[in-house]
Amino acid sequence: MVYLYFDKENSEKDDGTNKEGKLKIVKPISLLQLHDLNIAIRVNRQDLVTYILCQNEYLNLNSCLIRSPPIALAVQSRNPCVVKLLLDHGCDVNKLFEYEIGTYETPLNYACRHGDYEIVKLLLQHNADPNITNIDHCSPLLNAAREGFHEICIALIKYKANLNMPEKNGQTPLHMACKYFYRSYKSAEILIAHGAKSTQPDFKRRLCTDMICFSDSFTNEQGEEVLLIGQNFIEQKNVIGMLFDSETRPIRIYADGVFDLFHIGHAKLFEQIKNLVPNCELVVGVVNDNDSFKNKGCFPIMSQDERCNIVETCKHVDELIKNPPFYPTIEFCANHRIDLVAHDDHPYPVDGMNDCYEPFKESNRFLVTQREQFISTTDIVKRILNNYSNLIICPKFQA
Repeated sequence: MVYLYFDKENSEKDDGTNKEGKLKIVKPISLLQLHDLNIAIRVNRQDLVTYILCQNEYLNLNSCLIRSPPIALAVQSRNPCVVKLLLDHGCDVNKLFEYEIGTYETPLNYACRHGDYEIVKLLLQHNADPNITNIDHCSPLLNAAREGFHEICIALIKYKANLNMPEKNGQTPLHMACKYFYRSYKSAEILIAHGAKSTQPDFKRRLCTDMICFSDSFTNEQGEEVLLIGQNFIEQKNVIGMLFDSETRPIRIYADGVFDLFHIGHAKLFEQIKNLVPNCELVVGVVNDNDSFKNKGCFPIMSQDERCNIVETCKHVDELIKNPPFYPTIEFCANHRIDLVAHDDHPYPVDGMNDCYEPFKESNRFLVTQREQFISTTDIVKRILNNYSNLIICPKFQA
């Protein structure tokens, strides 16, 4: 098969009959080359894929003349490197392909169904639409939520996936997370935290809470009974609580710190959170002395009981948590039904991480606050040390 095109720029007007341009024969491009590319993808030969793409600049990777286009095979082969090569070469990321007989879906939908997080990220970065559904009207987010791939759910939400898009039976991603609750309860928690509607019924007028079958055990795909013990059991109960009151309870926001020598900067932080999110519940964690020493290099001046008592008396604080982890985690927030974490936007490196708040920033559960510029506990301590010579001669400081 040979392709011809008009070469307008270099047309020769020797006989005056070809004023618009002339036909130029380019390098032959055959379906055989697409088949060769597909074979290289099937056997995971990244070097051959690179060679074929480099040697055939006119290769149409979106051709409808073959049943399995290269991008569809690459996603099925679950090879992120090959997927990236094809995406960089101009594959159509939003085209529907037949992956199984009678099943048409986009590469993104297929990757979400099978939990290929790296491929999902690549497709989203190359403008894959997270709201294109398959022939059953199942969106990528619904498939990820049903299978319990909560990290993929977070990535899709970040790229503006529709939280409440129903499939052919009217069931939303939250319906699916509840239906398969034993494996998808974390997906349900993420959907609720980002505003999924728990009161949206399906076509049989069933709510998300009607789909939950919760017990202390479940039967896995092999038919074996698996007990839910310890932390998993507690987390699932907390998510069920979130489902039942997600439409009525106020947003719970968490702020933590040492809060040593409590000052106006601390009080303004709490006031700022209340102003940013009116009618929220402010939950404050006061870290213990040992964690403060381990991470800051010194013990607080005030004892933990003193710090807790003064924080608790602040009118903006609705709930106090004593001895929280030094930095919040997703699991900690799930246990305390916390929706957002508040802190300033500067990276906070701890325990080998560049920023301990990064998981909350990536999942849109981070509330940015502003630090008080002219006062801090460190500043107060420096003032005391600078005034030490005057303090020691003052009679009321004499032993």
